[in-house]
Amino acid sequence: MEDEKVKKEREILFVGSRESGSFLLSYQKQVPLKIVFLGEFNYAKQAAEKLLTHPKSIYIIDATQFLDDSDQIADIIKKTASAMNSIVIILVPGYAPNTTLVQNFMAVSITSFIYGMSQGARIKELENILPQYIAIEKTSYGEMRDKRDNEEASSPIQDEAPLENKPIPGGPVIIPKISIGVAGSMERIGTTTQALQIVKYLQYIGRKAVFIEMNQGKYLEAVKQFYSGIQLSDDKETVTYQDVVMVPERLLGRVLKEEYEYYIYDYGNMNSPGFNRASYLEKDIQIVVCGSSPTELSCVLPVLMNPLYDDMTQFIFSFVDLDEREFVLEMMQERKNKTYFTSYTADPFVFTPETQSTYTAIIPNQPELIPEKKPKHFLPRFFKK
Repeated sequence: MEDEKVKKEREILFVGSRESGSFLLSYQKQVPLKIVFLGEFNYAKQAAEKLLTHPKSIYIIDATQFLDDSDQIADIIKKTASAMNSIVIILVPGYAPNTTLVQNFMAVSITSFIYGMSQGARIKELENILPQYIAIEKTSYGEMRDKRDNEEASSPIQDEAPLENKPIPGGPVIIPKISIGVAGSMERIGTTTQALQIVKYLQYIGRKAVFIEMNQGKYLEAVKQFYSGIQLSDDKETVTYQDVVMVPERLLGRVLKEEYEYYIYDYGNMNSPGFNRASYLEKDIQIVVCGSSPTELSCVLPVLMNPLYDDMTQFIFSFVDLDEREFVLEMMQERKNKTYFTSYTADPFVFTPETQSTYTAIIPNQPELIPEKKPKHFLPRFFKK
């Protein structure tokens, strides 16, 4: 039996009317991939909210249904697909490659389009596009098997009239560099997962973020060794996977000169001999990743009792059942308003939408909202429930 991940990768989601997507039903007779019709939406953001429940899929979106400005449509769809590590194919029946709608998609590196007006034309274009992303192979029993191709897709249609770069009216304000330090109260508590999820969250809201490995866990080396579809820089140091740029600490001087808005530092275990506490405390936002088991809580208490980790420090508890969260908040006492919870994350490179409220509360969207650092000594009172 196929595992759930493979099923996700076989799924085609169509956003638009059933009439405009009816060519997929004919295509399905030739290639029996799973096809789901999500319906019509007036605004791209409404469609994006629906797509967030379907990671690692193939999105086929009728862009003509939306009432938003075309640059906003392209921006929202790009962010959603990037957050969910999904493939995007845009249906624009009757449009030409040099039209504003198509050019706005090309400007955000969405390059696969279906232009046909008839079902036959759309099926033919789809047959030319899908092999760029998945390999389709018919077995001796007539079954179909497809496998995700991690290589970046090339455009099936030449860019005849590139869109001029211009500011988007009412677009997000570009903010200065913000540093976020993520450290774990113990080993294997999900520190790297949280750091990567923060990067994916920031990408989803339209920010430029980079992951920096500040510990000796050698996660980047493991990614190089075991992950397929990675991209390496010329010096083999910088790793890019699923749109996440990851660099080792030794390249920090170089990456700080690049045009990122947020720098996410993974410090690993706070109790390890190599933990750079001075560097961690300098960060604009300091996050400690914790757990709620007796052993995990015993590692949280020393952090709470250390005056260096003042009320600027935020606490994220991973893998905590709903019925345990009230107890954790009671234990945190004065720190409970700095205590947050995250849902289970199966794949750190796929944004988990349920955690968005946590990251929104912790990470200001504008620099003036970051409070000035004013250390306050803190010695909590603890009790057992």
